[in-house]
Amino acid sequence: MTTLRDLLAERRPLLIVSLPSNSQDFAKAAIEGGADAVKMHCNVTHRVTKKTYAPWVEVKDTAAALCSSLPGAVGIVPGDTAMASPAELDEMADVGLSFFDAYIERLPTYATRSRLLAMYSLGHSARLETARYLKGIGAQAVEASTVDASEYGSPLSALDLANYREIVELSGLPVFVPSQKRISPADCAELLALGVRGVILGAVVTGEEIGGYRETIAAFAKAMGK
Repeated sequence: MTTLRDLLAERRPLLIVSLPSNSQDFAKAAIEGGADAVKMHCNVTHRVTKKTYAPWVEVKDTAAALCSSLPGAVGIVPGDTAMASPAELDEMADVGLSFFDAYIERLPTYATRSRLLAMYSLGHSARLETARYLKGIGAQAVEASTVDASEYGSPLSALDLANYREIVELSGLPVFVPSQKRISPADCAELLALGVRGVILGAVVTGEEIGGYRETIAAFAKAMGK
């Protein structure tokens, strides 16, 4: 079973896809399109799509099925205002999930001791300087979610690039840029040149329909040299 920790050890750019639905169809299409890992959701209302995802007890069987059938790594957003419990985080590791990704302002301190690889999402409301301290409180990777919701879907700006670069330099951790802005395959080379480890594609770029989903991901995979 591939884990995100294994992938990070390979020292190459990584493509993660944040699934619009916790389904075999979307996960399989993402991996076939060239994704190295996929990310599920539970206990959360998505900030872009406004879709509400079921609690862990309703997602557990799907997570186990994805972990046992996919060649890529599988992770999860374990909640937002309602976060997975310590016992649920243990269950997530037990079924084969390899990482979690959550906003630091929503992350309970018990989650910092989870067996899952910890990706902390540094949101718009957090100071960039906070990146300097993430490793010391258990982070093993960072999602640079620095864009205000009012700007979701707009083009990348020079300020975005500067913010991503600062997080790379301050954190000393693998940093991933999510598609809060409408990034394109042509943007990938510039993003990777900043020192980020990869991109997380979400609904702003992939949409929420299975038609064309694999092809969209494949275009990014090609641009990243996969």
